Amino acid sequence: MAKNRAAFSNRDRAIWFVVFLIGLAFVLGSRNPAHAACGGSPVIVTDKPDYAPTETVAISGTGFNCGEAFSVLVTAPDGSTRSGDGTGAAGPDTVVTDDNGTFSLSYHLSGTLADWSVYEGQLGIYQVEVRDGSGTVVAEGRFSDGPGSFSSCALTAAGGVKCWGSGTYGLLGNGSFEHSAIPVDVIGLTSGVVQITVGNIHACALTTAGSVKCWGANFAGQLGNGTTTYPGIASPVDVIGMSSGVAQISAGGVHTCAVMTGGGAKCWGDNAFAQFGNGTFTGSATPVDVSGLTSGVAQISAGFWHTCALTTVGGIKCWGRNEVGQSGNGRFTSYWTPPRAVTTPEDVTTLTSGVAHIASGSNHTCALTTAGAVMCWGSNGAGELGNGTFTTTYPGGISTPVAVQGLTSGAAQVAAGAFHTCAVAIDGGAKCWGTNRVGELGTGTFSFGSAVPVPVYGLTSGVAQVSLADEHTCALTTGGGVKCWGLNYHGELGSGMFSTTAPPYSIATPVDVFELNSGVAALWDGEPISPARSWTFSGFYHPVEMAGVVNTVKGGSTVPIKFQVFAGATELTDPAIVLQPLTATQTACSGGTTDTVELTATGGTSLRYGGGHFIFNWKTPKMPGYCYTITVALTNGESLSANFELR
Repeated sequence: MAKNRAAFSNRDRAIWFVVFLIGLAFVLGSRNPAHAACGGSPVIVTDKPDYAPTETVAISGTGFNCGEAFSVLVTAPDGSTRSGDGTGAAGPDTVVTDDNGTFSLSYHLSGTLADWSVYEGQLGIYQVEVRDGSGTVVAEGRFSDGPGSFSSCALTAAGGVKCWGSGTYGLLGNGSFEHSAIPVDVIGLTSGVVQITVGNIHACALTTAGSVKCWGANFAGQLGNGTTTYPGIASPVDVIGMSSGVAQISAGGVHTCAVMTGGGAKCWGDNAFAQFGNGTFTGSATPVDVSGLTSGVAQISAGFWHTCALTTVGGIKCWGRNEVGQSGNGRFTSYWTPPRAVTTPEDVTTLTSGVAHIASGSNHTCALTTAGAVMCWGSNGAGELGNGTFTTTYPGGISTPVAVQGLTSGAAQVAAGAFHTCAVAIDGGAKCWGTNRVGELGTGTFSFGSAVPVPVYGLTSGVAQVSLADEHTCALTTGGGVKCWGLNYHGELGSGMFSTTAPPYSIATPVDVFELNSGVAALWDGEPISPARSWTFSGFYHPVEMAGVVNTVKGGSTVPIKFQVFAGATELTDPAIVLQPLTATQTACSGGTTDTVELTATGGTSLRYGGGHFIFNWKTPKMPGYCYTITVALTNGESLSANFELR
């Protein structure tokens, strides 16, 4: 009997063990069919990479330990930390993963278009961190708030347009809404274009026929085709009423402006801050006239919520939002107190003449004077005015032009971004100032920034133009190549890769743009000035003659060598453009027409500018019967010579 019980017991155990395993598998499977996924590789994703400032971001986590509490922290580009639930409270959100090791929450970008850009213009990249109970970061993610100037464009020597970077809103113009880390052709614009402009979320091109075509975001009618469209139009459309007769264009935050060949100014798109300058706050999807500027305008430059114009007499007028002194009229204008903005063009203090070019950033503007100086006004919280200060107290800007340190002469071009500014010197060197949070100054470092100009790494010569976006910068070299630096999250540097693995998602030194090592004529918003543009001599002035004439002068006397240099219609006055010392080369006397130098000089022999021309006093050697050629050479390679015979 005992033996029988033992046999039954062994068989019973075997049966019940099998039943137990089957039951356990059934129970576990019914409770969590994906339970094996718990504790894998934690990943944070958002439903898309870029968002408008009023949208909700869907943040999801997978591959976490099941049933465990984690904290989720969203760090905004300004450094503030916010909870993921969008309540505005500082600090993290606490989530508990489900039986699949996943969680989800919504983060609300709670601003409006107006609130979002009072000072920032573009915020940038948000960082998402997930920490476990010990405080260890176990997963990271990121997203960006749009609109944002995250793209670049170039005009080829053949008159074609290529763009790269963010494709959000159709900003690349290639029919797609996808990002591209290499240049792509804009549809229908492979030739016949003379100028391009890139705003925060739209772009435009001016054709050889004087017509304007735009693409990208159009929710405010900034494309000018008479419609409003969301999210945008990914290929160029014609601007109504601008099939001819346009001389220059500029795209701003959510508006666009143009100068007609007759000198009149027109704007279209958003007008919530009077950026049209027509005395109203009403937007338009077709061009409208700027009040008082139906003629006499040489250039227009659109900022984010303000606009400035350069007149044909060299003066500047600005209008639009003015909380931080964007209008440069010596006043600050609160949007919440009437008149809310500068609704019609007003003169910029101290700059009613003598200006050659203007460049508007998000909330500041800079001017290049005919003397080669750079003056700036508006927001200065990041030192973007370059006068050696950071304006960190309310209202955060300077309402009258201030001189940029080290650039009171010798500048040839200036460009402005969101919180930084750059200039090209007449010797072809590039310098930048302002914020450097994502390496937009090109110094090889990431920092708060600089309130004075600093050299761009590797670009101390050979630069023809700089163009700035919100958080990246590009330079056109004198060889027709393009280099970019700064934020690269969307591929805006054009190097063929996206910098998405770790903050600050940037490259702090210039990198070559893919397949644009040559053949580029200009970048967006501006034109190559010097040294790419030829400089011209006026010729030598009295008492020196040219055209093969031999100037005869007594040996040992001093001859005043006088000349002028022009870049287009702009006279250059900085002695740094002249290679020194001037060369005197002994040559064979060949006879020919002679002319006696009636006027000699005394005093120093250093080159200087005065009396409307450059002057160099040449102390001739006491060598009667010998002949010399005096040559004046400029840093861009131009030269001018005259022949002398000593008596």
